[in-house]
Amino acid sequence: MENRLEDKQARALKTRVRITKTLLSPEIGALIIGIVLAIITQMINPNFLSARNILGLLKNASFIGVMAIGQALIIMSGEMDLSVGNVAAFSTVVFGWLSIWQGLPWYVGLLGGLLFAIIIGFLNGLLMLQIGVMKWVATLATSNLCAGLAAYVARGVPITPMPTELGNFGSIELFSGAFGEKAGGISIFFVIFILLVAIAELIIRYTRVGRMIQACGINSDSAYMAGVNTKKVKWITLIFVSILAYIGGFLVCCNHKVVVPSGLTGADFKTIAACYIGGIGFVGSAGSVLGLFFGVVLIQLVENAMSSIGWDPNAQLCFIGALVMFVLVLDVIKRRYTASRIELI
Repeated sequence: MENRLEDKQARALKTRVRITKTLLSPEIGALIIGIVLAIITQMINPNFLSARNILGLLKNASFIGVMAIGQALIIMSGEMDLSVGNVAAFSTVVFGWLSIWQGLPWYVGLLGGLLFAIIIGFLNGLLMLQIGVMKWVATLATSNLCAGLAAYVARGVPITPMPTELGNFGSIELFSGAFGEKAGGISIFFVIFILLVAIAELIIRYTRVGRMIQACGINSDSAYMAGVNTKKVKWITLIFVSILAYIGGFLVCCNHKVVVPSGLTGADFKTIAACYIGGIGFVGSAGSVLGLFFGVVLIQLVENAMSSIGWDPNAQLCFIGALVMFVLVLDVIKRRYTASRIELI
């Protein structure tokens, strides 16, 4: 009788722990803040949650979202890249310099930008994994290198006009009119973002490469002892971070129809913030790229909401920083709560 009572109490305690862990999860906390912010903004501006604004929000979230996919993968492997924004800036400047200022075919410029993105990703891997420079120092160094090169090559001015084929690419919309005559359709940029998220999620969940990336992040030494070439896995992932940064930057250029060397400032922080809000931690974890989608959309929601009610862009950045701090604290509370309850169970 006493054993059955103890079992019943243990099951009840486990249930309470699971529910509390869910409520304390960073994603739930951030979601509640996002919902409250959206409701308040809708009360101030009745058009905020219109179909047109929501489609615009998803479109604008796509640019940082594409860059953040690479950041998510490298964080899952236990590393981090602080050069994402400036890699995107420099590689797109190379594209603009070749295809616009030098008059070469646009696809030559596209490949040229891709080549330099790969080189920077390789350089990050060389510094971090081969030479042993700390990831913060290594990627900050390459970030500043790319920022300086972008400004020098572009001479500090926007590179324009975009090739006609690419300028028109940004205007493509799917299901135009399905959400109302004035709403437009689903941007091609958002479609690309969703496709890349799906591909990354499939790789992480169902391929050997994805399992090796997660193994490196959870415990790099154990992964190495199990036969995983951790250095190679991380190096290749860093190269893909730079490639995805370039793709995101290129989509920004297609949207604005101009290459701006300083137009991607702050992208590094936003990609990291999106990962954290989406449940992907710094220490490397068995995270989900799908969670990243939530993080990116929430950040864009914050920016759109604050712009809608007339807040200064600097205030927007402060709010996003505070949101990340809130998520970090919530994660610590959740971990401590779980540890204390495990002892009781």
